[in-house]
Amino acid sequence: MHSIYNPSPADPTPPYNARVVISKPSPAPFAQWPKWAKALATMKVDGERGVGDTAHRLFHWPVASQFSDVVFAALKLFKQGCGCARRQAEWNAKFPYQPV
Repeated sequence: MHSIYNPSPADPTPPYNARVVISKPSPAPFAQWPKWAKALATMKVDGERGVGDTAHRLFHWPVASQFSDVVFAALKLFKQGCGCARRQAEWNAKFPYQPV
């Protein structure tokens, strides 16, 4: 009997440990940005490349709360990342600031 945990050899789906390639998102025109991205764009400072940099600056405080310390400790314990760097890069690519 075959299941998702033991696919048949003729199963066309790739193995679960196959590397997934995520393509870089193309920049969206400012008119198509979601409201949250436009709101973050109003808080940009010099040197930030996109919405990802602004979000990182605003929400990644060193002492944001004790709760975040517990969450990061748990992520470290289970050897998981929070995905912050990946998300920051994706948002910078999708919602870049225009050079002035």
